[in-house]
Amino acid sequence: MQKIVPAFLILFEFFFCFCRCSAGELNWPIKEHFSIAAHFSDYQNYADIPYWHGGIDLVAPSGTEVFSPVSGEVKIYSYKIDASRNPRKFGYLRTDYGSLSYNEFYKNLDSTEERYIEVSIIDKWKNNWMFRHIAHKTIPAALISLPQSVRRVSSGDLIGKITRWNDTVYPSLQTYHHIHLEIVDKNGVYLNPAKLMKPFLDSEPPLIKKIWITENESENAILSHHAPIPSVKGKIDILAQIEDTNDTGCYITGPYMIKMALSKFQNEKWEYIEQFRDIVKFDVLPVTGDRTKMVEALYKDRVIEKGKTFRSEGNSKLRTAIYNLTNGTPDKGYYPDNSLDTSSLAPGHYCAVIEAYDIGGNISTGTILFKKE
Repeated sequence: MQKIVPAFLILFEFFFCFCRCSAGELNWPIKEHFSIAAHFSDYQNYADIPYWHGGIDLVAPSGTEVFSPVSGEVKIYSYKIDASRNPRKFGYLRTDYGSLSYNEFYKNLDSTEERYIEVSIIDKWKNNWMFRHIAHKTIPAALISLPQSVRRVSSGDLIGKITRWNDTVYPSLQTYHHIHLEIVDKNGVYLNPAKLMKPFLDSEPPLIKKIWITENESENAILSHHAPIPSVKGKIDILAQIEDTNDTGCYITGPYMIKMALSKFQNEKWEYIEQFRDIVKFDVLPVTGDRTKMVEALYKDRVIEKGKTFRSEGNSKLRTAIYNLTNGTPDKGYYPDNSLDTSSLAPGHYCAVIEAYDIGGNISTGTILFKKE
């Protein structure tokens, strides 16, 4: 078995490396400076409806030109968000403007719809690249005037400019002018845009702010990473509040990947009894279609520790997330009945070791101790 550093000495430790994010080869759709303000897979709960963020938000001044990273067939839509708490759902209702003439296109759009225009590009692999929040009057006239059957762009072509937004998003005081880029493959799988684009600079690792243990699906913390080491029994959940930033701006996002291992103090040293495994790895979302599915199994709504409530938030006022690290894996999905069943553990002291990665490989490590009588 592999020896590890005693958890008593690294109860909460971080280390990191400076690197550029390893990614793909495509150019970003914005040539000027932009901030990555919401990552693929981030927890969001606008209107108090929890859902996965299915793309990436790029913040830049309104009027900034947007270029297609790929060649492909073009469709233009207006859309409305179709979301509710009961029944729980989050999706889009689209209106296809493909059959409209150039003059009809502008006549059928008013100022209230301007923020909700989507330019869709289907590439040669049948991936659908959806660029949302394009100002409709900036979409090239030559593109709109073409018949739908021959409406195409080449890589590097202008597809429009960023429209004006109304709100700010914490912690920035600047208006959240942005495009939302979402990519869905021919099977309906959501793809991480940052894995396809050229690297961006990221010098800081994710931040593991808090770690808790609760009984399975309970919101009451048995202990946090700085509390005395109590006994546990039965099925438990291990929860971690993790945030990330990058050098493009000040916005708070989630990590790209989380791993966890379990160690036990035995033979006068700490030894892994379960090796590191992926808890999340956001190359793709674990769901297709409705983005409310599974989200509450991975993201914990709230944890209560000594009367203080910690919440997952994904809106304009605050963005932070609490991850349930015992509710599943990328290949098996995430379900609330999953847990760490301590009834199968021998008596002794244990340490859960958590690693949080950004997309470039910067790493933070955190640990939490518990004992089984």
